[in-house]
Amino acid sequence: MTYPFEIRFADQFQVRLDLRIAVDCKRHSKPVGIKKVEEFLGQMADVSAHAGIMVSAMGFGAGAKQRAEREPIFLIDAPRDILLLAEGFKTPGFFLCKCCAPATEGRDGLPGVVLWSHDSVSSYEPSRGSCTYRDAPHVMCPDCLEVMGFFEGEFGRWLNCLGYCGRIYSVEYRRDGGSEDVDTIGGIECKIMSNTNDEGWEIALAGIDDLIAGTKWQYAEAKAHPVRRLKSRGFAEVDEAAAFLRLTEVGTEFAESLHSVEDSVYGW
Repeated sequence: MTYPFEIRFADQFQVRLDLRIAVDCKRHSKPVGIKKVEEFLGQMADVSAHAGIMVSAMGFGAGAKQRAEREPIFLIDAPRDILLLAEGFKTPGFFLCKCCAPATEGRDGLPGVVLWSHDSVSSYEPSRGSCTYRDAPHVMCPDCLEVMGFFEGEFGRWLNCLGYCGRIYSVEYRRDGGSEDVDTIGGIECKIMSNTNDEGWEIALAGIDDLIAGTKWQYAEAKAHPVRRLKSRGFAEVDEAAAFLRLTEVGTEFAESLHSVEDSVYGW
């Protein structure tokens, strides 16, 4: 595409340039590596592009990022960046607390304001905040960007994300420090546990790969892989030789409790 660009040094001296921008937007199956960036540079040279934009639904590797930094190439990690642009009003900023808004119990009859402790959403952890008036904990979901508030009556129970992305949340009150801990489990992890429990007690790792394929962009990161996170919580163990995942006793008990997960009351 061509973008008209004008430089004005003074009223009598103006220069008009037509910037040519190349765009690469493909549905990659894995994070984009340095080789793809090199190929894109060649394509930019072929069309005499001044700059380029690469869009990836699976993110970019470290080598690709370093190479792009030395060139007029802009990397867009979609759909995360696209979601944050399209739903910009939901990024952590000025929010009125949903937990005290219905009763207008805040100062001067207004609800409190949510202050966020995280500036941005990571690929697998929610941003966290709390109400300035009632200290009600809030989260912004990393999967769907839904913002939810929790009141004391909901503490200690697993609740569905109101964005219907499948993620669940639980809030525990820490009496020692007077603050709340927010725990969360991703929707795909819940689905793996449910499917494994329905199958009996184990599921093929290949079947898990099929569940993940084409779903959440976050799982391109190794530390966010559902199997790894299930193992770290003690919910599952993996038999590498037989290529199976098995639920532990704790995981089986948790999988059976997923049928009773409730909906939260307050969300955006």
